[in-house]
Amino acid sequence: MSDQMIQRAILLLQQRKYKEAENILNSLFAQDPNDVNVISIICEVKIQQNKYTEALNLVNTAIGLNPALSHLFYVRARIYVHEDKYDLAEKDLQQAITLDPDDADYFALYALLKLDRKQFEAALQLADAALERDPENINALNARSTALLKLNRKEESFSSIEGSLRQDPHNAYTHANYGWGLLEKGSPKEALYHFTEALRIDPSLQLAQSGMIEALKAKYFLYRIFLKYAFWMGNLTAKYQWGVIIGIFIASRALRFIAGSYPAFEPFLYPVIILIAIFAFSTWIITPLSNLFLRLNKYGKHLLDRDEIISSNFVGVSAVTAIAGGALYLATGQEHMLTIVIVGVSMMVPLSSMFNSVKNRTLLIVYTSVLAVLGIAGIITGFLSKELINGFTLAYVVGVMLFSWLANYLVIKEQNR
Repeated sequence: MSDQMIQRAILLLQQRKYKEAENILNSLFAQDPNDVNVISIICEVKIQQNKYTEALNLVNTAIGLNPALSHLFYVRARIYVHEDKYDLAEKDLQQAITLDPDDADYFALYALLKLDRKQFEAALQLADAALERDPENINALNARSTALLKLNRKEESFSSIEGSLRQDPHNAYTHANYGWGLLEKGSPKEALYHFTEALRIDPSLQLAQSGMIEALKAKYFLYRIFLKYAFWMGNLTAKYQWGVIIGIFIASRALRFIAGSYPAFEPFLYPVIILIAIFAFSTWIITPLSNLFLRLNKYGKHLLDRDEIISSNFVGVSAVTAIAGGALYLATGQEHMLTIVIVGVSMMVPLSSMFNSVKNRTLLIVYTSVLAVLGIAGIITGFLSKELINGFTLAYVVGVMLFSWLANYLVIKEQNR
């Protein structure tokens, strides 16, 4: 009887009828609290409902009952991945593989984890190990394809993922993964097709939704250029990312020093300095600005989430403020009107980044609010004193500069777990 109930619960789980499955499993658990199999399935139900804390408590209990069961360590590793506890996840996957070295799923998940940690060679080796045990393992095929792409072995990568699609043409994750690969290759139209297919199969797949947004925005030439930079930067490890950021900063400062010391070089150096500044600034605001354009598209506006819409609205208001300040300056010739331009343009940086997907997002939001108050205070003080620079504007400008370094720190830390 209990076997039939377990099979019924598994069927309900596959049909995403989690509450019904949970009721059956809770009944079985009440009859035998030491049934590790039942606990393991309840864990899966909890994971599917994003109840990771409850799932972790259950799997810990199960491991206590039967520490020789490799699957339990695999389940716990999945929970740790969702909680961004990558070191613990790796430790559990190593234990799962030690207990059962023939299970391809363990190697495949380990490969995906290594991809997230930008350890592409290790990811490729683990994906190959998974495929030796199960040549049709979809996660391993996808991990192998992505690892090859990141290692700049593009032909092998696309050959591998096309093999995955032949294996399972109705796999939403594979279509989404293929789409991201094509985006990184610079083929947004082809990527769009695969994101559409992925969303047709699984409309809730977040990987495909975010890919669709990027593919639509990549129709614009400037955004395609930015996307190439974003992929290149995103593939670097933390130390190289900081190397690029600090390198650009030092190069800019050095060029300004040379231009100041040797006036004869000014006509050649200042255009380069301005280009560097425009490039650095554009990397901050291009995403929310492109979201603003996407909002004007009758299809694209349905793809943006609440944070992206709010961020793009704020950046739009900031841009209009800067334009209004510029118009007032041209109309009146009063220098303090430029304070509006300075605040309007520079506020786009924090407003575009305050909703970044980082753990300390609240810090960015509070910081941005403080900057907004300082900026408004600077404008009001400028109107009253008729002066361009005042204490509030100075504090505001310094605050914006520090914000950019803080935001970079939080994002790089998030990308290098």
